[in-house]
Amino acid sequence: IAGGEHITALAEYNLRDAKGLDYCVIGEGEGPLHEFCENLFTKGNGKGTRGVVFLDENAKFVSCDEIPRIRDVGQIPWPDWDNTPLAPFWNYGFGHGPSSTDVRGMPLLASRGCPYRCTFCSSPQMWTTRYITRDVDDTLDEIEHYVERFNVGLLQFYDLTAITLKKWIVDFCTKYMERGLNVSWTLPSGTRSEVLDDETLGLLAQTNCTYLCYAPESGCEETLRIIKKQITLSRITESMRTAKGKGISVRANLIIGFPHETRKQIWESVLYGLKLISLGIDESTLHLFSPYPGSEIFNQLVEEGTVQVNNDYLYRLSTINGDLLSLNQITYCKHVGSVELTLIRIFFYIAQFSLAYLLFPHRILRFMRGLFGMDSTNTFERKLIRLFRARFSWLRKLTVRSEPAP
Repeated sequence: IAGGEHITALAEYNLRDAKGLDYCVIGEGEGPLHEFCENLFTKGNGKGTRGVVFLDENAKFVSCDEIPRIRDVGQIPWPDWDNTPLAPFWNYGFGHGPSSTDVRGMPLLASRGCPYRCTFCSSPQMWTTRYITRDVDDTLDEIEHYVERFNVGLLQFYDLTAITLKKWIVDFCTKYMERGLNVSWTLPSGTRSEVLDDETLGLLAQTNCTYLCYAPESGCEETLRIIKKQITLSRITESMRTAKGKGISVRANLIIGFPHETRKQIWESVLYGLKLISLGIDESTLHLFSPYPGSEIFNQLVEEGTVQVNNDYLYRLSTINGDLLSLNQITYCKHVGSVELTLIRIFFYIAQFSLAYLLFPHRILRFMRGLFGMDSTNTFERKLIRLFRARFSWLRKLTVRSEPAP
């Protein structure tokens, strides 16, 4: 039995392709999986379980009518990290967003789902558009537990859209300070700007939120309209500047190569990303568009025959943004080829760091400190640092711990 976003998006394909797979859980899995196990042990099979799909005796796909959602996420227990080998992750500084070997980080979720319907995202199919937040006190209790049990110094929120309700984040920050918590926390997944005003960002800074990732996705207003990204560039830009002014490290996520995009629209995103760097934003990432299974654009590309779901497609999907220098990428833009898109991306990163180091020379020192393991740097700089460490073994020995964490 399998579940998750990939399984939800391609349940029938996976059932037919993976011969050892009998059932797929669609959408949020805790409830259906529990019911499935009860049915399996009482009836001998899991057929008829809500949210579970399978192939019948005639190899016909048996789907479910709806994706069930958990109404009260507070009923879900905290993750049982005691049975997980956490030390290797801490020793090598692995984590979502900036992290280092000097501090223990833990992942955390404060919400589920996203209320928006961006056409490049699989969230609407996986979670529907029902956005659910956890109880503030329960979230803080979990943080205190990690601090006391594992001596963590960093919380990394993996939420799809962590800050959507202003009341929730204001309550969270207020009670965070009332409890005397001083552990750092970050929002590296990409969030929106509607409630990130001066007041809210001030509270984030006061509670030691050190890293905030925004997700404008494009610097072209026409592209934003087509992909149904309901944001205003001027508003999100101002929010990023305010966050930076509060002392929070800021990153912006951008995507180029959407199927509809022209060369002009792509360069609008490139120039917007460089504009953010000139304004003092720490980093702007530029990804090539990937047609995620379950997204609206993916379904359109499948219908028109541009995407054929097979192992080759899935492999390329997982590697499309992995090698910055590869000119052999499979892209889906109808007006600009893959080689040009890759060259634009290479130009962007060269221009970004040249501009950043020219306008803000202190970032050179930050990069050098990160190179020798003395500082947590932004995400793309971490990739450069790992490249240096991989090429020069003596540097890797100086900067990577070999002993297990206590």
